[in-house]
Amino acid sequence: MNRMNGLNDAFSPERFRASGHAAIDQWANHLAAAQQRRVPVLPWVEPMEMLQRWPAEFPGGDTFEQLSSRLVADSIHLHHPR
Repeated sequence: MNRMNGLNDAFSPERFRASGHAAIDQWANHLAAAQQRRVPVLPWVEPMEMLQRWPAEFPGGDTFEQLSSRLVADSIHLHHPR
């Protein structure tokens, strides 16, 4: 891949827009699920398991949508009605 093509792809307004819309849809779906109590307030896992899920150095390869999904799933859901 040509270096300039890679930079153009990384800073593509269309790609940015699509990722942004996908993130908003994902977060809105999660907010609705939490308010309907379809997700737990605290998705508890043992600390060592959480360390494995979230290493200090990310191995890379996740898309923004995948990383966002992991973050939402493993967070405390303060917006939950409970």
